[in-house]
Amino acid sequence: MRKLIAAALIIGLILYIIGLTPFGRERYQQIWQSLGIPFFLTAQQHRKKAYDCKKKGHQWKALYHYGRAISKNPYDAVLYYDRGTLYNDMGMYKNGLADLTKAIELNPKYKSAYHNRAYSKNNLHDFQGAIEDSNQAIALEPKDAGAYTNRGISKENLRDYTGALEDYNVAISLRPNDSSTYTNRGNVKEDLGDYSGAIADHTKAIELRPGNAGAYNNRALAKDAVGDYPGALEDYAQAIALSPRYAGAYNNRGYTKIHAGDYTGALQDLDYALYLRPNMALAYNNKGIAWFFLKEYRTALEQFNKAIELDSTLQEAYRYRAQTRQALGDYNGFVEDEQMAKHLAEAE
Repeated sequence: MRKLIAAALIIGLILYIIGLTPFGRERYQQIWQSLGIPFFLTAQQHRKKAYDCKKKGHQWKALYHYGRAISKNPYDAVLYYDRGTLYNDMGMYKNGLADLTKAIELNPKYKSAYHNRAYSKNNLHDFQGAIEDSNQAIALEPKDAGAYTNRGISKENLRDYTGALEDYNVAISLRPNDSSTYTNRGNVKEDLGDYSGAIADHTKAIELRPGNAGAYNNRALAKDAVGDYPGALEDYAQAIALSPRYAGAYNNRGYTKIHAGDYTGALQDLDYALYLRPNMALAYNNKGIAWFFLKEYRTALEQFNKAIELDSTLQEAYRYRAQTRQALGDYNGFVEDEQMAKHLAEAE
């Protein structure tokens, strides 16, 4: 054992001495790399390893290599940008925001960094801050379709639907084959009451990306709004066929079945939605509506109570619970829920 330790020390000393010369440093680095030890990689070599890890889906390994690259070159804005976008991809938006902010500090004209920081802020619900970043990205690159889309999303969340529609229009004119922007514009048209326009946009999104279950779900919602229940049910069926564990599609199909008068079928869909997502307030609310129309008022009341427990801002649950309490002879409860539903409506 002592001989092995001594031999290791001698080898280490030789490698250290060799490493003192320029040729020796290169050879020394090659030896360590051949052993799989990355301590002597350059910042750019770590960046390449991070990129390779990302392509293979090894996101945490990629983060490690970006960290090592930044430790070797802490003034490279691109390294912070790359890591920030990776954090965004991983849903770690606060980390993404911090790295993208650092990238902008190092390079104030980094258009893509503003673009992606707006994405971070949208996901952190800082919609006004996201608009400011999108404005900056557009000022630096007026034909950046993604920046218009990001700004449209921010405006939509702030309920500036007309402004959002304008931004989505520009984004589509710059990038006419992006299915997600048609989806966003279709949703805004629905908010503005333009259901035929919404259906047209969702249809275009499906043409561009036929395997997108969400696009079928969105078109079904628009069809439901105009009373085309058979068409909506067909679209929900397609969404579920593409994504069998799509809880939202089961919930929405249940809601459409209520509109179509199929309360038993609605309850089956809503039960399955809750199996997939046990804390879905909307599904409990919709079950309450189905039981209400079946005149099972006590069962309906239980469902509305659960919906409100999960989401105390659900206006429709208060409105239907008020009617349920009235049917059960609870006048005080009826008045209380009516007032709450009115308060929530005024706050929108």
